[in-house]
Amino acid sequence: MSALEQEVIEKFLQLDEQAQQRVLVVLNSHQDDVQPKLSLGEWLARASAFREQLAATYGPDYEVGSQALLDELREEAS
Repeated sequence: MSALEQEVIEKFLQLDEQAQQRVLVVLNSHQDDVQPKLSLGEWLARASAFREQLAATYGPDYEVGSQALLDELREEAS
């Protein structure tokens, strides 16, 4: 851990709880900017791998339709 990181942590711990929460909200909102975005090709590769994993687990003919998802949501809400 760098000296700067250590100093930031020490300063953060000196804040009251509400101030710490505000700082965390700001840091979490910036986390999206830090995380690399997936290109379309990367997303498609991950989706394909996930589809293959589902097919291996549940069989190649297993499908979940939009109606089944809506029914499940309605069931959980009631």
